[in-house]
Amino acid sequence: MIPHHQGGVRMAQAAVRSEQPQVSRMAGAILTAQKAEIDLMRRMLAAPAVESRIAT
Repeated sequence: MIPHHQGGVRMAQAAVRSEQPQVSRMAGAILTAQKAEIDLMRRMLAAPAVESRIAT
């Protein structure tokens, strides 16, 4: 999922330079959200594994 989100960041970086203010604002919001999600996923991957036991 990280590479997928990184692709979104690259596209938003291009769109943030748009002459259309609405597009530029939306791209800025996408950059903020995608970068936060990438950071969260990296922290989750770095965290110690937790064993899940589901009662059946």
